[in-house]
Amino acid sequence: MKQLILTKIDPASDDRQAEHLGPWSLSDVQFFGWEWEKYGIRRVLKAEDILPVSRSLEKVCEFYLHRLSRRQNERHERSCSARYWRILLMPWLCRLIMCSFERFLRIRSRIASGVPYLAYLSPRDEAPSPISTSHFNRMILDDPLNRLIFSRFLRAYEPEGWIMRDGAPAPPDEYFSVGDQKKTFVRGNYGNHAKAGKSQRKMEMYHWASILCSNLGCVQFQRVYGLGLLDSLHLSFRMMFRGRRRWKDAARSFQKIPETENEHLSKDDMIEEIEAIQGMGAEEAEIFLRVLDGLIEDTMPKIFTDEFRENERKSRRKIKATAPWTDAIVSGLVTSENDPWRFYAAGLLEDRPVRLIGSQHGGLAGMAEAISFYNLVEYKTDDRFVSWGWERQSDYEAAAPASSPLLSKMKRGAKRNSSIIMIGSALPIYSKWLATDYQPDDIGRLMKNKISFIERLKNEPRSALWYRPHATKASDRYDRAYMEERYPDLKILSGRLVSHKLNRMPSALSQCGVCVFDGLGATELFTIAAGIPAVFFWDENIWRISRQAKPHVEKLSAVGAHHSSPESAARHLNAIWPDIDSWWQDGGTQEAVKEFGHRYCRSSENWRSEWVNMFCSADSELWK
Repeated sequence: MKQLILTKIDPASDDRQAEHLGPWSLSDVQFFGWEWEKYGIRRVLKAEDILPVSRSLEKVCEFYLHRLSRRQNERHERSCSARYWRILLMPWLCRLIMCSFERFLRIRSRIASGVPYLAYLSPRDEAPSPISTSHFNRMILDDPLNRLIFSRFLRAYEPEGWIMRDGAPAPPDEYFSVGDQKKTFVRGNYGNHAKAGKSQRKMEMYHWASILCSNLGCVQFQRVYGLGLLDSLHLSFRMMFRGRRRWKDAARSFQKIPETENEHLSKDDMIEEIEAIQGMGAEEAEIFLRVLDGLIEDTMPKIFTDEFRENERKSRRKIKATAPWTDAIVSGLVTSENDPWRFYAAGLLEDRPVRLIGSQHGGLAGMAEAISFYNLVEYKTDDRFVSWGWERQSDYEAAAPASSPLLSKMKRGAKRNSSIIMIGSALPIYSKWLATDYQPDDIGRLMKNKISFIERLKNEPRSALWYRPHATKASDRYDRAYMEERYPDLKILSGRLVSHKLNRMPSALSQCGVCVFDGLGATELFTIAAGIPAVFFWDENIWRISRQAKPHVEKLSAVGAHHSSPESAARHLNAIWPDIDSWWQDGGTQEAVKEFGHRYCRSSENWRSEWVNMFCSADSELWK
């Protein structure tokens, strides 16, 4: 009998007698062999199915949010609105449901194969204990919580012929480690508790400084990319002199109407919704929902349970100090990442008619065909969402286009060289959401595409090539290591590509001859906004763009900026080398690039005036 390896926590097995649920449990030899199908690893959802499946799961998220809103009000003896709980809970809830369903499909596909396995499950008394949303975000990308999710689905299915045994307890959670930082990857949400606390204190200081600025212009700015403290002060002064009476009535009309369409959803409705996915039966849908009930109960962060009242009191004190002044809050990434800020925003919106304005902070917004996390956490939660130029993404909520403060500060260096910088996409060892993005099973193809591009470059452009792996733990472990071993002479670029604090690019990027990308994200949009020549390639059967973006990407394809294969991109670069600027400055190329830039990475030297007019004019795009 073969053993099904759930995670790296499982006991070692003979490779000939083992199959794997995903690449996260492969040894380095197995991983770099790229022959993953012989271990049973394959995509559980086709790229074209992600949009309809994620839309069905959005309804599941809304159903559970409504239930949790009532339960949380009863637990804490409150009568808060559904929107209050939406701001607090949806980032955790959406990620849990989307990721749990993806893990469920992996277990379901193995059971459907009819092959019995030996599997080592989490001990029955093992339970996760996330303390915050950021802690949960780290856990859902690590082995212990994923093994627990896989184990609960297997126990619920009770597959015939399988042998299921309790495995070893999970190792200690490194999130609480304050020791050897080399063993604990520290970056954003994935750092340890001590680092996260330090980062949170810095955010608190920035938050209070922003509040002081908002006393002038009545608008708070919270981590809007590219908007520094001096920028906030500048905008607040100008808004103060413009006055708020002229736009306040128009703005108030865009405050979210309390949602009522989800109040009548029942468990039977959810079963029908899940049944429509891949011909799933009612019994399987019930299994998913039954396990999900337990996961929701066990993984809700303590900040919303045991520590709720303490955090609520802290937010109330801040609201009391700023209540007479704030008419609108403009937020970026903190909408989904920062629990204390969400307590503040949710409480303020609960008490007063304050408008919540979202601000784009990543490249998938507007471009990706499916991104339910953004839709539920930002688009449907915010009163309005300010994009980097686009108005519609698939069939999601509409956005208000504006120039990005960050992109407006991106400039190509005056000194330029002939280097080629190839920037790799992130390697998602575990999927962090259900979206039109690279999935764990795509890593092999993604790496083969990079290799194909490099090996088809002629000697001269090849000698000018630098490679920059994505700055994540998985990319550092697998991507960089593999490239250094396969190409010992390949120059590796390290460090940040864009500093959000300094609002600028490093000279290596701003002065390069051309950038090459194997996907489309924030850094790719930064280069276009800065006027740096760029060549893109990606597999359109995996990375699907929204229907609104297709015409603009097709124009990039017509001038050679976008390619559907790495081979085509390499041929194009060979043809235009070394006179890259002649191609980039050609009239047809510039027309296509500027049209795309205006729609998806808009920048302007006069962005400050644009933002003041956007907020202070009753007839601006923001209030239409």
